[in-house]
Amino acid sequence: MLLKDVERTSSVEARLNKVRGSGTQGIRTGYLWMLAGDDFQVKPDRHVLKWMGHVLGRRISVVEARSLLAVVATQLDITPWSIDHAIWKKMSRRG
Repeated sequence: MLLKDVERTSSVEARLNKVRGSGTQGIRTGYLWMLAGDDFQVKPDRHVLKWMGHVLGRRISVVEARSLLAVVATQLDITPWSIDHAIWKKMSRRG
């Protein structure tokens, strides 16, 4: 499986990062891996960043969001994906 082969995954990511519009912070690539079944990836998009910023009372970067979600997931013994998904669902329902 590609996701278990770090060298191949890095190679694929390097090529994906050359795709126009893929962004500079790996959000879309992380989302791709999430869709491929990697429950330890998160997609800190506008919904997640806005929620985290509101809860913490300050602006949150993509890198910090990934780190914080990983730490919280470990503490709660759940996957980072499940937290990302719960936040996204809540925020996407807001008017």
